[in-house]
Amino acid sequence: MRARGLRRGTPAARRARALLALAAACMAMHPASAQSDAPAPPPIPALDIDPTEKIDVRGWWSNGRELLLIQADGGYKLWKGTNRFLAPDDIGRWDRQTYRTLWLETYRSQKHTRDRAHLRREGGTLLLTMRDLQPMQPLARPPHTREDSLVGAWSGPPGTLTLRDDGTYSFSVAKSGPKDRQPARIGSHSGTWLVRDETVVLSQGDRMKPVVATIVTPVPAPSGATSPGAPAPGRGATPQGAPAASPAPAAGSPAAPPLPHQLMAPEGTTIVMPGGELRREVPAELPGR
Repeated sequence: MRARGLRRGTPAARRARALLALAAACMAMHPASAQSDAPAPPPIPALDIDPTEKIDVRGWWSNGRELLLIQADGGYKLWKGTNRFLAPDDIGRWDRQTYRTLWLETYRSQKHTRDRAHLRREGGTLLLTMRDLQPMQPLARPPHTREDSLVGAWSGPPGTLTLRDDGTYSFSVAKSGPKDRQPARIGSHSGTWLVRDETVVLSQGDRMKPVVATIVTPVPAPSGATSPGAPAPGRGATPQGAPAASPAPAAGSPAAPPLPHQLMAPEGTTIVMPGGELRREVPAELPGR
């Protein structure tokens, strides 16, 4: 480096060159002295969700209090409870914005309200946060309900009643000869169904009166008895040999999946409709599973 404005050989020029040489030597000996005392930058936190991870949000979600179904056709249903056979409290459509954000637009409001839902992972568990609800976890299948134990086909003199796990049903009247015709027998129909107390309520629409069928379960045999009791209404009773009702899930946690033996009504259960009694057809496997 050269000191400008100074003539070579003058004492001032020599002093300037000496100072520049000293400064260069100090910098060479301690190149990072100015940065050695600076604090290290904080480590970059790991993302709870990898942006490249493909997460399918379609399916069932629950927090133990509410139940959400995100459908493949772009719709959603939300229940303020965990029984999917009841009418949903909210329906609408959804769309995915980013790898961790989706939007829910309700059909129940004329203002086209859109709510943001947020995905995150906590302790390895995937959570969905929406509105003012507790975070929801994904479920392999919806929580077990009383209706699940009755899903299947039931046949008898009136005809065949098919109860499906999506909340719909169909009833086909039995074919009968002229001698067997009964004026009180109802015709074929279809609609939605649910269990209310010890009855199956078959709804064909708002303008049609529901058909109410009675659920009849076997009376538990007395202790020490060698023969089972005769079938009779079992309102509120747990038949002998049948599993006890599962406790309600704790608030804030999703319901535990049902055990296989919880998916069937007790053996001997019948459904009584106008015109006669229906018995379950022998299934090849547990219904809906």
